[in-house]
Amino acid sequence: LGDPKLNIEIQDMNSVLLNMSDETILNMEKATSDKNRIILKLYAMCLSAFQYINPSLKAAVSVRLVSHTLKTGLSAMSPIAFAAYGELLAGIGQIPEACRLGRLAMKLLQKRDLATQSSHAIFLVHQTILWLSDPLQSIVDAHLLGQKAGQQSGDVVLSNLNWHLSIVVSIVAGYELNDVAEKSTFYIREVQGLENQLFAGFMIFSVLLHSTVLALKEGLHVLELDHIYNIPTERVVLAEAPPKPMIELQTKIYRLSRAFLFRQFDEVAVNVDISDTIAKYKHQLNPLYLHGVLFEGLASFYFARERPNERLKWITKGDSVLARMRGLSDHSSWNWKNKTLLLEAELMYTLRDEGAALFYEKAIQSAREQKFTHEEGIASELAGMFYHEKGLHQKSSQLLLHSARSYEKWGALAVARRVKGFIEKQYGLDVSQMLGDDDALECIFEPSESVSNKRQVSG
Repeated sequence: LGDPKLNIEIQDMNSVLLNMSDETILNMEKATSDKNRIILKLYAMCLSAFQYINPSLKAAVSVRLVSHTLKTGLSAMSPIAFAAYGELLAGIGQIPEACRLGRLAMKLLQKRDLATQSSHAIFLVHQTILWLSDPLQSIVDAHLLGQKAGQQSGDVVLSNLNWHLSIVVSIVAGYELNDVAEKSTFYIREVQGLENQLFAGFMIFSVLLHSTVLALKEGLHVLELDHIYNIPTERVVLAEAPPKPMIELQTKIYRLSRAFLFRQFDEVAVNVDISDTIAKYKHQLNPLYLHGVLFEGLASFYFARERPNERLKWITKGDSVLARMRGLSDHSSWNWKNKTLLLEAELMYTLRDEGAALFYEKAIQSAREQKFTHEEGIASELAGMFYHEKGLHQKSSQLLLHSARSYEKWGALAVARRVKGFIEKQYGLDVSQMLGDDDALECIFEPSESVSNKRQVSG
């Protein structure tokens, strides 16, 4: 973390926690001193403030919070203490230890007298820790529980934050876009009526998501409007937005993802520095940021193929993203396996390795198994372009059609139209007359037949 003293404190705290079982912590005596409870509450308030002012200060506060909890006993702030320290550990790559503390925080919430901060704890645990290990679909459900907990306790800010994050993770997890659009529209209309500076931030982030969803559904032309269904568009809110790092980063992520999906690579090139921006501002990773990093990796391998003079630079950048995704896949194959396989395929394609074909196949099948419909579409399209470059036009058109149908299933109708247009232009095929069954991937991928063998057969 760059602070030797703080690093020593973290090592010492890790040793203490390693020697304490979950049962020991769960059965600790309750804090009895009002002074200690006030101190813990002040630490928790600092955590919330630093989240938006200077996230780098949260580490020291997290250590103090959990240390004070272990010394003085359990209180309503204890779930926050363990969640915050788990967030710190996740940020420095100690994911198993972080997940243990995240789950411990959730167990503490089951104690009735420790559940008053449920909405805050659920936000911390699932936005900063458990998304690394648990299916993204379950993270959506957890944030909805956090929203309800906040409503019940009267915590309007944390309730709305959890609500917002449930919608954000929905798009990352590939939920049907009509549903995401409906929920984001309702959320924005609710937040518009709330007077609070934090809600103004929620509003900006929600509009970025809303504009992107509608662009994927209807086309990029909607971004030229001032309002869509009486909701301001991205360009309107950004024209008035303050110069905040979180706004800059999320803007880049949404612009990068949709530019890649519409194959607007000049726009991709402007926004492909996601990892650098995360590092610059010392942001904690979360599902949306990793969504951006995935597109950064895919774009990097594309540029490595298309810009020979910069090939090494882009391969290095893409390989860095792949290494990160491999590490995450070790902790959750459900969330990260298909993404890792797709990046592996793109790297192999870039290096002219014929093994790419098998990795594209595995990436598509993995995305389907984990119900990431959007990423099934992306992997199918990239595989189709791989075979197109190889001159295997029948396989390419089948995969591209499967991609278009996956995009349609996701709700990205404008993206699907783009892919269908490519099929018709390149192959002279009438997509409406193609009978390919998008539920029969085994017909597209014939077992144990290499690209080189197929080329010889087709020749």
